[in-house]
Formats: sequence, structure tokens, C-alpha cells
Amino acid sequence: MSDSKKASPGRKAITGPELPIPEFAPKYFSPGILAGGWLFCSGALPTDYQNAVDEVGYTDPDALHRPDVYDNARLRQQSHAVLQRLQKVFAASGGDLSTDTIRIEQFFRSPHPTQNDFDTTRDTWAKGISISPYLETRNEYIGEARPPSVGFGVTDLPIEGVDLQVDLIGAPGIKKVRIEAPEGVASPLAGYSPAIRFGDWVSLAGEVPTDWAGDWMSEKHRGEPRGTDPRTRPNEYLWYGDEMAAQVNLTLEKQAKIAEAAGSSIDRCVNATVYIGHPADFSSMDAVWKQWFPNNPPARTVIPYSGLGGKGWRFEVTMDLLTNDSKLEPQIIHTNNAPEPFGHEPQAVKVGNLLFFSTLRSVNSNGVLTTTPPTGFARYVDQGYAQMNGILNNIEAISEAAGTNLANLCRLKVFMDEWSVMSSGAQAIADRFPVDPPAISMHRVNGSPMISRGCHFVGDAISYIP
Repeated sequence: MSDSKKASPGRKAITGPELPIPEFAPKYFSPGILAGGWLFCSGALPTDYQNAVDEVGYTDPDALHRPDVYDNARLRQQSHAVLQRLQKVFAASGGDLSTDTIRIEQFFRSPHPTQNDFDTTRDTWAKGISISPYLETRNEYIGEARPPSVGFGVTDLPIEGVDLQVDLIGAPGIKKVRIEAPEGVASPLAGYSPAIRFGDWVSLAGEVPTDWAGDWMSEKHRGEPRGTDPRTRPNEYLWYGDEMAAQVNLTLEKQAKIAEAAGSSIDRCVNATVYIGHPADFSSMDAVWKQWFPNNPPARTVIPYSGLGGKGWRFEVTMDLLTNDSKLEPQIIHTNNAPEPFGHEPQAVKVGNLLFFSTLRSVNSNGVLTTTPPTGFARYVDQGYAQMNGILNNIEAISEAAGTNLANLCRLKVFMDEWSVMSSGAQAIADRFPVDPPAISMHRVNGSPMISRGCHFVGDAISYIP
């Protein structure tokens, strides 16, 4: 095995003077990492890390600093800044943002859902915003076939006043084919590809339990109006039915049909990211997941407290699959040096040169936090640093079982329940990666706790295997 402190030559950090990082903070991320033919970009914000929001080149810079309410002009300006930064990351890697994108994830600042929305009504709707200015701007920078997409509302982002962060994965030089939604599956409204096929892979967009109409303009009375497909709704006037389970099942049915249209199948899924409204929804989701993936389930990361784009939605899932004719075969990775997953998922799945991890938290196999000091000694432990370090320890143990090392970590998305843990979490990453840290994105979700009591972080990670 290679030196555990050094990344392999096949993993290259994308840096440079055109890609600034904050000089006032620990160096905990690289703007991009190129490995295994994939380009992993850090979460892009509309900043040059000198001015909170970059004003350069805009006709209406005042739009960037209007009062703290939703503003179409401000979102449009910030969208330009974010996409221009990503353009530079792709160019520095030898790629092209317009043609080489394979997955895009957008996070929009929204005051809803609140903790009360989640806890009392299970309302996950990130209402009060319109993402149309962003979509129009995105289309100026990214051509067809546009990458599969997911979008979420979050309470706020790492920089105060910023409305948008974009996480993006590319494959420089790869030929990709857009796959349309098959008959019987409604096409998404935002102009992205329901799926793309490239090389051995099929990437599916975030799919949700909707027919893209819901109760809009309907005269039928189905209880509380929603943007969900009517087939997911139990009769609200009777005791029977599990709406979360129905949403999960319908969504996976849709993904299975899109996968088939792309020349794959849902049982060829090797990696999934699942967004649920509330930790209480986990058990229903997991039960349906077991029915769809009874044996050898894919790597899966589950993010709670997700602000979703439609009224009544409580589930969204993105997937990476192998084509039916690919000669690559997934391998389940397991080690006794890391905790057993909490739910129906493996610790990780290895496919070719890539290693996909399941939900990463600093908990034991029972889902209990491992960084809790004895009663009365809470002030002695910095939970941000300790919990992030615990996540990195688990990544390291699983990586070694897969034949790689921690230094080959390419991408780590971090979801947290409060900003107070961000800086020390970032310091923990910087301490473990003195050279060429991975691509990192930081997001604050709209509720707490992160499935386990006292847990502040959930991580979603991909590594390179030489």
C-alpha cells in the first residue's frame, strides 16, 4: 500500500492564482480534485475571499447588497459569480464547464422550512423563493446535455448574505448522452437532464414524488393541497397509510424506469444520496429501501432536514449507476475498524478507481455519539473538531480496507446543524491534509439533530483508489 500520508499520482489538486481560497482560514479545501477521470469541485460561492460577495464585472453591483429578503436581481448576479468561478476550475483542469459537467447540486438560502415546520407539520417546502433567475443564468454557462440536478433550500450559507452555493462534478473530455424521461414519467421543469450516460456510468437527477402538477388548478379535494403525485397520498380521514413510504416507493419506481431508458437498471446503482425531511422519516424510508435493494445495497448517504422544492415532498434521491454493458463490478467494502452503518447500507462500495462511502457520522454502530465526555465535562471537548476528526478516522479505516488511504479523499460534502462547529471542523480537515486537501462543501441544514442525538455533522464522501 502507498504511503498513508501521501496522495497517489493519479489524484491531482486543481489550484492556482485564478482560484482563490480564504487566507484568513485554515487551508481545508482545494478548489478542485481531478482523479479517476472525474473532476470534483469544492462548493462554489460568489466570492473572491476578499469581498464577501464579488462585485467585479456586474452592471448592478448594488443588487448584491440589498436588504435581507429574497431578490431576483441579487440571485442572478450571484449566479454569474458562482458559475464564473466554476468555469475557471474546469479550465484549470483541462476541461470545459459547458460540456463536461455530469452532476450539479444547488443550495439556495431560504427562511423555510423552519425547525417548527419540520417537527409539527413535516412541511419540507423551501417556500418563498424562485430559482428561475439562477436557471436562466446556468443556461448561459452550461450547454446540453445539462447535468442531472438537485436543488435544496438551506437556512443560510457559509458567508452571510450569500444566496447560492453550487457543488459540481465533471468528467473532462467525456462524451455524454442526455436521456429523456420515458413514457409515464413526467419530465422535470428546470431544464436539466433526467439522466445522462457517459462511459460506464449513468447519472440520475434528483427524483421526487411528484407528477410536476400536484393539486395546482385541480378541483378535486384530496385533503391538504400539495405538490406531490396523488398516488402517494393516503386518505387523510382514515387511520391507514404511510405517506413517506408511498413517496419513497413511487420515486424509486420512477428512477427504475429512467435507469432502464438509459441502458442500466436500478439494481446497478452503486451510490445514492437521499434527502429526507425529518429523522422520523428514516425508518419508513429504510424499510422501502430494503424492499428495492434486498441484497448488496448501494452506498447511501442520508441527509435529514432537507428543504425541498415542492409542497408536501419529503424525499429526494440521486443515483450513480453502472450501465448494463459495463465490465466494472461493484465490490462491497467492510472493516471492523469502522462502525456498522445505521440502516440498510454498506460502509462503502468500490467501483474501478472510485470509492463511494455511505453516511459518515462520528457515531458507533448503534448510532450513539462517540465524542461525548463524562457528564459535566462538555466544555473540555470541542465537538466540531472531535466529530469531524471521528468522521475522518472512519474514512481512513474504510479507505485502507479498500486498498487506498485518507490522502486520496477527493470530495467531502459536509452537512451541519449549526455554524458554531464549522471553523473547528474545517481545522480538523486541514490538520489531516497538510498538502492538497480534498474538494469540500459546507452546508447548514434547517433542523437538528442529525439523526443521532448530539450529532452535528453528516458527511458524503468519494475517494480515489490507485
